[in-house]
Amino acid sequence: VMHSYIEESPDLQTRFQREARVVAGLRHPNIVQILDFDTHEGHPYIVMEFLRGVSLAAYLRNLHEKKEVLPFVKVGRLLSAIASGLDYAHTQGVIHRDIKPANILLHSKSGEFTVERPLSKNIDPIITDFGLVRIAHSTTQTATGMVSGTPAYMSPEQAKGDKVDHRTDIYSLGVVLYEMLAGRVPFEGDSTLAVIYKHINEPPPPIENIPEQIQAVIAKALEKDPENRYQNARDLADDFY
Repeated sequence: VMHSYIEESPDLQTRFQREARVVAGLRHPNIVQILDFDTHEGHPYIVMEFLRGVSLAAYLRNLHEKKEVLPFVKVGRLLSAIASGLDYAHTQGVIHRDIKPANILLHSKSGEFTVERPLSKNIDPIITDFGLVRIAHSTTQTATGMVSGTPAYMSPEQAKGDKVDHRTDIYSLGVVLYEMLAGRVPFEGDSTLAVIYKHINEPPPPIENIPEQIQAVIAKALEKDPENRYQNARDLADDFY
C-alpha cells in the first residue's frame, strides 16, 4: 500500500497509475513481477509476486559479522543476473534510481532460503522496488530539494540533484559489487552530507587483496563522470568475469 499522501494528490495518483503500468509490463526473471495495481477507497496499492528468501543486504551483513566475503565466482554469478535485469529495464526506459542490496532479494527456487545457507545455483537475485521509488519521494523532493535514493549507493550526479539517466544505476551496481568484495561500502561518514561529498569528490579506496584487473573494473564502474563509466551493466559483468 503506497504512502497516504499520494491519495491527496490527483497528479501523484495519475503518476502512480502510469508508472505502475510501465513496471508491471517488465518481464524478466531477475525483476520482481507486479501482478496488479489499483486504488481501493482512495488507497493506491500494488500486488507483487511473493518471493521466499532474504535480501542481499541481510546475507552480506551475516557474512560480514562472520568476517567472511563471497568468493569471486559467486559474486560474478550474482552480478551477471542483476546486470541482465538492469539492462533489460533500461531498454524499456525504466531507471531504478535506488539499486542497493536491500532492494535485491535472494529467491530460492526450492523452498526456504536463509542467511546461513550457501549461495547455490538455485538462488536467483531479484531486483525489487522498481520504478515506484520515484513516486514515494516525489512530494518530499519538491518540498525540501532532497534527492531520492540511498546515500551510500548514490551516483555523484544523483547526489548533486542533476538529471540522471540509466548510468546512475550502473554506478550503484558498482557500489554493490564493491560491497560484495570488500564487506563494506566504499564511502562511509558520520552524516549523509559527508557520504554524498565523498561520492562527488573522492576516489573509492582500493580493496585489499584483490587483483588489479578487478580493481580496475570497480574504478570504471565508479567513475564520477557517467561518460567514463560502463555504459551498460552487461559490460561491467563481462569485464568482471
